[in-house]
Amino acid sequence: MANPGYLERLLAVAGGILLIRKGMAVKGVVGAADIVLGSVAIYRGLGRAQGPLPATYHLKHLPEVAQRPPRKPLRRTYAPQVFDADELGPDLPVKTPFQQPFS
Repeated sequence: MANPGYLERLLAVAGGILLIRKGMAVKGVVGAADIVLGSVAIYRGLGRAQGPLPATYHLKHLPEVAQRPPRKPLRRTYAPQVFDADELGPDLPVKTPFQQPFS
């Protein structure tokens, strides 16, 4: 909320007094609401003005970070599986059980 000026403060206090006076005349929830709103208006009018807020966000330079060396490849502890050509030859496709003829 911005800081109110002199005239705004004067009107807030005067309006707050009128709202409290009206709230005391009216009974019930409406009267209580008028008293609360009048109190808030007076508080706003009599509140101390604050100066301009200090700048809290300053951009800072990030530290320079050295680039990490690349990772070494992992040594595999197993030999990769190698398929040798069988007696049928590498060009002959292998049939699955579903492709076999009925016997």
